[in-house]
Amino acid sequence: MIGGPGRVAGVAVGGVHRGWRRAAVLKERPVPEDRWFGVSCHSSDELDHAAAIGADYATLGPVLPTPSHPGHSGTGWARFAEMAGHAVIPVYALGGTG
Repeated sequence: MIGGPGRVAGVAVGGVHRGWRRAAVLKERPVPEDRWFGVSCHSSDELDHAAAIGADYATLGPVLPTPSHPGHSGTGWARFAEMAGHAVIPVYALGGTG
């Protein structure tokens, strides 16, 4: 952790949300248990890793096409429901949802 417990770059934080590339290399949660920790995921394997490193929640997407991911059609609601249904942490839909 950078900056000590409950701090990122020297600033007190209530939690941290990591993109998948940064979360993929973690072996444990980067903040204490009393802080929120979330991970952006795109697959069931990524959801499993997020849970294994102690994430409190995950975002999963993109569910539908979105300008932030050009050329990606999204997973669709049925696949989102399947992946989120097997996760052991809360999963929030992200990408083209609204």
